[in-house]
Amino acid sequence: MRKIALFGFIIILNLTGFAQTINSVEKDMLQKKPKNIIFFIGDGMGFNHVLATSYYQFGEDGKQVYQGNEWVKLSQSTYPAVLKNNSDPKVYAAGYNPQKAWSDSEYAKKDYTDSGAGGTALSTGRKTYNGSIGMGVFGDTLYNVAESAKAIGKAIGVVSSVPLSHATPASFIAHNEYRNNYAQIAQYMIFSSKTDVIMAPGNPDYDDNAMPSKGDSQSVGGIEVWNWLKAGGAQTELVLDGKKLKVKDIDGDGNPDPWVLVQDSIEFVKLMNGPTPKRVIGVPKVYSTLQQGRNVIEGSVMPFETPFNREVPSLEQMSMAAINVLSKNESGFFLMIEGGAIDWASHSNQSDRLIEEQIAFNKAIESA
Repeated sequence: MRKIALFGFIIILNLTGFAQTINSVEKDMLQKKPKNIIFFIGDGMGFNHVLATSYYQFGEDGKQVYQGNEWVKLSQSTYPAVLKNNSDPKVYAAGYNPQKAWSDSEYAKKDYTDSGAGGTALSTGRKTYNGSIGMGVFGDTLYNVAESAKAIGKAIGVVSSVPLSHATPASFIAHNEYRNNYAQIAQYMIFSSKTDVIMAPGNPDYDDNAMPSKGDSQSVGGIEVWNWLKAGGAQTELVLDGKKLKVKDIDGDGNPDPWVLVQDSIEFVKLMNGPTPKRVIGVPKVYSTLQQGRNVIEGSVMPFETPFNREVPSLEQMSMAAINVLSKNESGFFLMIEGGAIDWASHSNQSDRLIEEQIAFNKAIESA
């Protein structure tokens, strides 16, 4: 059986908390340096997201897999390093004041982190400014955990329910001064990183209802990069704006390793077991999210009342597919899995979609 450490484990980027399985077996694993590490992040997820979902599923709290007694539960601060990074002098954050949070309802609405600063802090151990993707407050490039894992011979990957170049997955792979530079970030992930697996939405050939459409291709690096990926074959180079881009050698054999693009849901399912390509970029046939962005049927107010997009893999299926691909590395792997659309549903005040996304995230954890 594979030994997998759920490391860092359920990260909540609101009133952030995380859980870690600690028992005699896990302590032994940590002492022996675990072979495989999976980092789960629930973007925008707070304690009440878990509570609401538990009430919906079970009628009571405390039933999620990570709420068991064998899991250690901690909370951590999430404020960014600076409040104003472009000012002179910089305005540094003063921290989190729990007394103000409980006495002033407006306090929590100010100076909160974003997924760029939060993702960078989680991937590098360094607080930074909002909007950063793997960059420090002085413009320095921050070394991340995936790069550390690759340096010792492990395979690395990211999976998300939101576009692949969005802040959280990007923070574990790329380096860019601003999170909204989606095309630049995607190009870095595809050509400049040694990532083995990337799986996330952002398919410009489909809309949020998984129907054929023509949308913005920035999330996948621009139309030239997208067409290059779709062309398949053993391509390792692309000339873009007069500049030659070349994929990296991910296994140290001296040869650049081409990407294999996966789009069909059945192909994701096939990747969950058996032989796999060496390097996979999976972009399901849906645009911004797997399910959260689909149209709402008039009058539907409860979770799952609006039928799910068909022919779109679940976060659980993508996670298991990624694990299978990465497991081919005998030295082990590091994988970040994000329930990114939890945050999107929260921003849109969609309590029904929030519960759907939380359940999808929980299922991915249970399967891993």
